[in-house]
Amino acid sequence: MKKILITGLTGFVGSWLSLLLFSNNYRVYGVSLKNTNSLHIYNKVKISKYCKSYICDIKNYNKLYNIFDKIKPDIVIHLAAQPIVFESYYKPFETFYTNIMGTLNVLELSNKLGSGRVINFTSDKVYQNKNNNTAFKENNILKGNDPYSLSKSCSDMIGQCLNINNKHKINKLKISTIRCGNIIGGGDWSKNRLIPDYYLSYLNRNTLLIRQPLNTRPWQHVINPIYIIYQMIKKNNSKFIDEFNIGPKNYSYNVRYVLNALNKLNKNNIVRIKYKNLYNLKESQFLRLNNSKSKKLFKYPKSNFKKDLLKTNEWYLNSFNNNNMTDFTLKQIYEYI
Repeated sequence: MKKILITGLTGFVGSWLSLLLFSNNYRVYGVSLKNTNSLHIYNKVKISKYCKSYICDIKNYNKLYNIFDKIKPDIVIHLAAQPIVFESYYKPFETFYTNIMGTLNVLELSNKLGSGRVINFTSDKVYQNKNNNTAFKENNILKGNDPYSLSKSCSDMIGQCLNINNKHKINKLKISTIRCGNIIGGGDWSKNRLIPDYYLSYLNRNTLLIRQPLNTRPWQHVINPIYIIYQMIKKNNSKFIDEFNIGPKNYSYNVRYVLNALNKLNKNNIVRIKYKNLYNLKESQFLRLNNSKSKKLFKYPKSNFKKDLLKTNEWYLNSFNNNNMTDFTLKQIYEYI
Protein backbone atom coordinates (compact mmCIF):
# COMPACT_ATOMS: atom_id res chain seq x y z
CA MET A 1 0.00 0.00 0.00
CA LYS A 2 1.51 3.33 -1.07
CA LYS A 3 2.30 5.92 1.59
CA ILE A 4 1.14 9.37 0.46
CA LEU A 5 2.34 12.50 2.24
CA ILE A 6 0.26 15.63 1.63
CA THR A 7 1.70 18.98 2.65
CA GLY A 8 -1.23 21.25 3.42
CA LEU A 9 -3.48 18.35 4.47
CA THR A 10 -5.60 20.59 6.71
CA GLY A 11 -6.35 22.96 3.83
CA PHE A 12 -9.28 22.94 1.41
CA VAL A 13 -7.74 20.95 -1.46
CA GLY A 14 -5.78 18.70 0.91
CA SER A 15 -8.95 17.70 2.74
CA TRP A 16 -10.87 16.77 -0.42
CA LEU A 17 -7.85 14.91 -1.80
CA SER A 18 -7.14 12.97 1.39
CA LEU A 19 -10.73 11.70 1.56
CA LEU A 20 -10.57 10.50 -2.06
CA LEU A 21 -7.24 8.72 -1.44
CA PHE A 22 -8.31 7.19 1.89
CA SER A 23 -11.50 5.86 0.28
CA ASN A 24 -9.25 4.10 -2.25
CA ASN A 25 -7.14 2.42 0.46
CA TYR A 26 -4.03 4.61 0.41
CA ARG A 27 -2.15 5.35 3.61
CA VAL A 28 -2.38 9.13 3.87
CA TYR A 29 -0.20 11.35 6.05
CA GLY A 30 -0.16 15.10 6.33
CA VAL A 31 2.14 18.00 7.20
CA SER A 32 0.14 21.14 7.86
CA LEU A 33 -0.64 24.11 10.03
CA LYS A 34 -3.35 23.63 12.66
CA ASN A 35 -6.93 24.12 11.46
CA THR A 36 -9.39 25.13 14.20
CA ASN A 37 -12.23 26.40 11.99
CA SER A 38 -15.21 24.19 12.85
CA LEU A 39 -16.92 25.06 9.54
CA HIS A 40 -13.95 24.01 7.39
CA ILE A 41 -14.12 20.78 5.41
CA TYR A 42 -11.12 19.37 7.32
CA ASN A 43 -13.14 19.43 10.54
CA LYS A 44 -16.57 18.80 9.02
CA VAL A 45 -15.30 15.61 7.37
CA LYS A 46 -13.23 14.54 10.40
CA ILE A 47 -10.09 14.07 8.28
CA SER A 48 -7.94 13.57 11.40
CA LYS A 49 -9.77 10.26 12.00
CA TYR A 50 -8.62 8.85 8.67
CA CYS A 51 -5.18 10.40 8.13
CA LYS A 52 -2.17 10.85 10.40
CA SER A 53 -1.57 14.58 10.52
CA TYR A 54 1.63 16.24 11.76
CA ILE A 55 1.40 19.92 12.70
CA CYS A 56 4.47 21.55 11.17
CA ASP A 57 5.35 24.67 9.20
CA ILE A 58 7.14 23.64 6.00
CA LYS A 59 9.72 26.39 6.66
CA ASN A 60 10.91 24.40 9.72
CA TYR A 61 13.47 22.14 8.06
CA ASN A 62 14.55 20.17 11.14
CA LYS A 63 11.01 19.29 12.24
CA LEU A 64 10.07 18.48 8.66
CA TYR A 65 13.12 16.22 8.39
CA ASN A 66 11.99 14.14 11.36
CA ILE A 67 8.51 13.72 9.87
CA PHE A 68 9.85 12.62 6.48
CA ASP A 69 12.24 10.25 8.23
CA LYS A 70 9.34 8.58 10.07
CA ILE A 71 7.11 8.22 7.00
CA LYS A 72 9.58 7.71 4.13
CA PRO A 73 6.80 8.54 1.66
CA ASP A 74 6.30 6.87 -1.69
CA ILE A 75 4.69 10.02 -3.11
CA VAL A 76 4.63 13.60 -1.83
CA ILE A 77 1.83 15.94 -2.89
CA HIS A 78 2.98 19.47 -2.21
CA LEU A 79 -0.03 21.71 -1.59
CA ALA A 80 1.18 23.76 1.39
CA ALA A 81 1.58 27.46 0.60
CA GLN A 82 0.61 30.99 1.47
CA PRO A 83 -2.17 30.86 -1.13
CA ILE A 84 -3.91 34.25 -1.01
CA VAL A 85 -3.00 36.92 -3.59
CA PHE A 86 -4.48 39.71 -1.46
CA GLU A 87 -2.46 38.71 1.62
CA SER A 88 0.76 38.47 -0.38
CA TYR A 89 0.72 42.24 -1.00
CA TYR A 90 0.84 42.89 2.73
CA LYS A 91 3.12 39.97 3.63
CA PRO A 92 5.41 39.63 0.59
CA PHE A 93 8.48 38.32 2.45
CA GLU A 94 6.47 35.72 4.37
CA THR A 95 4.84 34.66 1.09
CA PHE A 96 8.20 34.27 -0.71
CA TYR A 97 9.74 32.45 2.24
CA THR A 98 6.89 29.95 2.53
CA ASN A 99 6.29 29.32 -1.15
CA ILE A 100 9.94 29.20 -2.25
CA MET A 101 11.99 28.01 0.75
CA GLY A 102 9.13 25.76 1.88
CA THR A 103 9.10 24.13 -1.55
CA LEU A 104 12.88 23.65 -1.45
CA ASN A 105 12.60 21.95 1.96
CA VAL A 106 9.91 19.58 0.71
CA LEU A 107 11.82 18.71 -2.47
CA GLU A 108 15.14 18.16 -0.71
CA LEU A 109 13.58 15.84 1.88
CA SER A 110 11.63 13.98 -0.80
CA ASN A 111 14.97 13.36 -2.49
CA LYS A 112 16.78 12.36 0.72
CA LEU A 113 14.13 10.41 2.63
CA GLY A 114 11.38 9.55 0.13
CA SER A 115 11.15 7.91 -3.26
CA GLY A 116 11.66 11.27 -5.00
CA ARG A 117 8.22 11.23 -6.58
CA VAL A 118 6.55 14.63 -6.06
CA ILE A 119 3.40 16.33 -7.37
CA ASN A 120 3.93 20.08 -7.07
CA PHE A 121 0.70 22.10 -6.97
CA THR A 122 1.43 25.60 -8.28
CA SER A 123 -1.15 27.95 -9.83
CA ASP A 124 -2.76 29.30 -12.99
CA LYS A 125 -1.27 32.65 -11.94
CA VAL A 126 2.33 31.61 -12.68
CA TYR A 127 2.14 32.97 -16.24
CA GLN A 128 3.23 36.40 -17.44
CA ASN A 129 -0.20 37.95 -17.89
CA LYS A 130 -0.60 40.91 -20.26
CA ASN A 131 -4.41 40.87 -19.94
CA ASN A 132 -5.02 40.12 -23.62
CA ASN A 133 -7.44 37.27 -22.80
CA THR A 134 -5.05 34.60 -24.11
CA ALA A 135 -5.57 31.01 -22.97
CA PHE A 136 -2.17 30.13 -21.51
CA LYS A 137 -0.32 27.02 -22.64
CA GLU A 138 2.29 25.21 -20.57
CA ASN A 139 5.19 26.57 -22.64
CA ASN A 140 4.23 30.23 -22.13
CA ILE A 141 6.51 32.52 -20.10
CA LEU A 142 6.27 32.19 -16.30
CA LYS A 143 6.38 35.51 -14.47
CA GLY A 144 3.66 36.24 -11.92
CA ASN A 145 2.76 39.91 -11.37
CA ASP A 146 2.14 39.94 -7.60
CA PRO A 147 4.15 38.40 -4.71
CA TYR A 148 1.95 35.28 -4.51
CA SER A 149 1.98 34.65 -8.26
CA LEU A 150 5.71 35.26 -8.60
CA SER A 151 6.47 32.99 -5.64
CA LYS A 152 4.51 30.20 -7.33
CA SER A 153 6.31 30.89 -10.62
CA CYS A 154 9.57 30.32 -8.71
CA SER A 155 8.27 27.10 -7.10
CA ASP A 156 7.20 25.90 -10.55
CA MET A 157 10.56 26.65 -12.19
CA ILE A 158 12.51 25.04 -9.33
CA GLY A 159 10.66 21.79 -10.03
CA GLN A 160 11.37 22.02 -13.75
CA CYS A 161 15.08 22.69 -13.10
CA LEU A 162 15.40 19.71 -10.77
CA ASN A 163 13.66 17.47 -13.29
CA ILE A 164 16.21 18.47 -15.92
CA ASN A 165 19.09 17.73 -13.54
CA ASN A 166 17.53 14.37 -12.72
CA LYS A 167 18.34 13.31 -16.27
CA HIS A 168 22.01 13.68 -15.33
CA LYS A 169 21.51 11.55 -12.16
CA ILE A 170 22.23 14.51 -9.87
CA ASN A 171 19.07 13.69 -7.89
CA LYS A 172 16.30 11.10 -7.95
CA LEU A 173 13.41 13.57 -8.06
CA LYS A 174 10.56 13.03 -10.49
CA ILE A 175 8.28 16.05 -10.28
CA SER A 176 4.86 16.55 -11.84
CA THR A 177 3.67 20.16 -11.81
CA ILE A 178 -0.01 21.03 -12.00
CA ARG A 179 -1.23 24.59 -12.59
CA CYS A 180 -4.85 24.88 -11.56
CA GLY A 181 -7.53 27.38 -12.42
CA ASN A 182 -9.55 28.99 -9.62
CA ILE A 183 -10.95 26.18 -7.48
CA ILE A 184 -14.40 26.11 -5.93
CA GLY A 185 -16.19 23.48 -3.84
CA GLY A 186 -17.62 22.98 -0.39
CA GLY A 187 -15.76 23.71 2.80
CA ASP A 188 -13.27 26.42 1.85
CA TRP A 189 -13.17 29.22 4.43
CA SER A 190 -10.00 31.06 3.42
CA LYS A 191 -10.11 34.82 3.83
CA ASN A 192 -10.33 37.07 0.77
CA ARG A 193 -11.60 34.37 -1.56
CA LEU A 194 -14.81 34.85 -3.49
CA ILE A 195 -16.76 31.72 -2.53
CA PRO A 196 -15.90 31.72 1.21
CA ASP A 197 -16.62 35.46 1.37
CA TYR A 198 -20.03 34.86 -0.23
CA TYR A 199 -21.04 32.21 2.31
CA LEU A 200 -19.68 34.25 5.21
CA SER A 201 -22.02 37.03 4.15
CA TYR A 202 -24.79 34.46 3.71
CA LEU A 203 -24.32 33.25 7.30
CA ASN A 204 -23.94 36.69 8.86
CA ARG A 205 -26.57 38.35 6.66
CA ASN A 206 -24.30 41.27 5.89
CA THR A 207 -23.35 43.00 2.64
CA LEU A 208 -20.61 41.39 0.56
CA LEU A 209 -18.03 43.93 -0.67
CA ILE A 210 -16.46 43.03 -4.01
CA ARG A 211 -13.52 44.93 -5.44
CA GLN A 212 -13.19 43.62 -9.03
CA PRO A 213 -16.53 42.40 -10.44
CA LEU A 214 -15.28 42.07 -14.03
CA ASN A 215 -12.22 39.94 -13.31
CA THR A 216 -12.54 36.73 -15.32
CA ARG A 217 -11.23 33.38 -14.06
CA PRO A 218 -11.24 29.71 -15.16
CA TRP A 219 -13.46 28.43 -12.33
CA GLN A 220 -13.49 24.68 -11.71
CA HIS A 221 -14.65 22.32 -8.98
CA VAL A 222 -11.99 20.90 -6.67
CA ILE A 223 -12.84 17.46 -8.04
CA ASN A 224 -10.85 18.28 -11.22
CA PRO A 225 -7.38 18.57 -9.66
CA ILE A 226 -7.89 15.89 -7.00
CA TYR A 227 -9.08 13.34 -9.55
CA ILE A 228 -6.12 14.07 -11.82
CA ILE A 229 -3.73 13.77 -8.84
CA TYR A 230 -5.39 10.43 -8.04
CA GLN A 231 -4.70 9.24 -11.61
CA MET A 232 -1.06 10.32 -11.31
CA ILE A 233 -0.73 8.28 -8.12
CA LYS A 234 -2.53 5.22 -9.48
CA LYS A 235 -0.45 4.90 -12.64
CA ASN A 236 3.33 5.12 -12.87
CA ASN A 237 3.74 6.85 -16.21
CA SER A 238 6.91 8.72 -17.20
CA LYS A 239 4.75 11.11 -19.26
CA PHE A 240 3.41 12.49 -15.96
CA ILE A 241 6.83 14.00 -15.17
CA ASP A 242 5.90 17.28 -16.83
CA GLU A 243 3.87 20.46 -16.38
CA PHE A 244 0.09 20.47 -16.85
CA ASN A 245 -2.68 23.05 -16.85
CA ILE A 246 -5.75 21.77 -15.02
CA GLY A 247 -8.83 23.78 -15.85
CA PRO A 248 -12.44 23.79 -17.02
CA LYS A 249 -13.62 22.96 -20.49
CA ASN A 250 -13.42 26.12 -22.57
CA TYR A 251 -15.09 28.55 -20.21
CA SER A 252 -14.22 31.41 -17.91
CA TYR A 253 -16.64 33.70 -16.11
CA ASN A 254 -16.31 37.02 -14.36
CA VAL A 255 -16.90 37.58 -10.65
CA ARG A 256 -20.25 39.33 -11.12
CA TYR A 257 -21.60 36.37 -13.14
CA VAL A 258 -20.55 33.88 -10.44
CA LEU A 259 -22.20 35.88 -7.65
CA ASN A 260 -25.42 36.40 -9.60
CA ALA A 261 -25.55 32.65 -10.31
CA LEU A 262 -25.13 31.84 -6.60
CA ASN A 263 -27.87 34.29 -5.66
CA LYS A 264 -30.21 32.62 -8.17
CA LEU A 265 -29.58 29.31 -6.40
CA ASN A 266 -30.34 30.97 -3.06
CA LYS A 267 -33.30 33.05 -4.19
CA ASN A 268 -34.99 32.81 -0.78
CA ASN A 269 -31.88 33.98 1.04
CA ILE A 270 -29.82 36.09 -1.35
CA VAL A 271 -26.64 37.93 -0.38
CA ARG A 272 -26.57 41.71 -0.79
CA ILE A 273 -23.57 42.70 -2.90
CA LYS A 274 -21.80 46.03 -3.17
CA TYR A 275 -19.12 46.58 -5.79
CA LYS A 276 -16.46 48.93 -4.53
CA ASN A 277 -12.73 48.98 -5.24
CA LEU A 278 -11.48 49.40 -1.69
CA TYR A 279 -7.86 48.66 -2.43
CA ASN A 280 -5.55 50.01 -5.11
CA LEU A 281 -3.97 46.64 -5.91
CA LYS A 282 -2.92 45.39 -9.30
CA GLU A 283 -4.78 42.25 -10.33
CA SER A 284 -5.00 40.44 -13.66
CA GLN A 285 -8.36 41.08 -15.27
CA PHE A 286 -8.36 38.06 -17.59
CA LEU A 287 -7.11 34.58 -16.83
CA ARG A 288 -7.73 31.58 -19.08
CA LEU A 289 -6.05 28.19 -19.38
CA ASN A 290 -5.56 25.86 -22.33
CA ASN A 291 -5.90 22.36 -20.88
CA SER A 292 -5.58 20.36 -24.12
CA LYS A 293 -2.27 18.83 -22.95
CA SER A 294 -3.71 17.41 -19.72
CA LYS A 295 -6.85 16.17 -21.50
CA LYS A 296 -4.70 13.90 -23.68
CA LEU A 297 -3.33 12.05 -20.64
CA PHE A 298 -6.01 12.29 -17.99
CA LYS A 299 -9.70 11.61 -17.68
CA TYR A 300 -11.57 14.67 -16.43
CA PRO A 301 -14.68 14.30 -14.24
CA LYS A 302 -18.08 14.86 -15.82
CA SER A 303 -18.50 18.51 -15.01
CA ASN A 304 -19.79 21.89 -16.10
CA PHE A 305 -19.95 25.26 -14.39
CA LYS A 306 -23.66 25.05 -13.55
CA LYS A 307 -23.15 21.68 -11.87
CA ASP A 308 -20.03 22.90 -10.05
CA LEU A 309 -21.87 25.87 -8.52
CA LEU A 310 -24.87 23.71 -7.61
CA LYS A 311 -22.69 21.11 -5.84
CA THR A 312 -20.72 23.83 -4.07
CA ASN A 313 -23.89 25.51 -2.84
CA GLU A 314 -25.38 22.19 -1.69
CA TRP A 315 -22.25 21.39 0.32
CA TYR A 316 -22.21 24.72 2.17
CA LEU A 317 -25.92 24.73 2.94
CA ASN A 318 -25.83 21.15 4.22
CA SER A 319 -22.74 21.81 6.31
CA PHE A 320 -24.41 24.57 8.31
CA ASN A 321 -26.69 21.98 9.98
CA ASN A 322 -24.55 18.86 9.72
CA ASN A 323 -21.48 18.28 11.90
CA ASN A 324 -20.31 15.21 9.97
CA MET A 325 -20.05 15.79 6.22
CA THR A 326 -18.02 12.67 5.40
CA ASP A 327 -20.73 10.68 3.60
CA PHE A 328 -22.08 13.78 1.85
CA THR A 329 -18.60 14.69 0.55
CA LEU A 330 -17.87 11.13 -0.63
CA LYS A 331 -21.21 11.09 -2.41
CA GLN A 332 -20.32 14.29 -4.26
CA ILE A 333 -16.90 12.92 -5.23
CA TYR A 334 -18.31 9.76 -6.74
CA GLU A 335 -21.17 11.57 -8.46
CA TYR A 336 -18.45 13.33 -10.44
CA ILE A 337 -16.12 10.40 -11.16
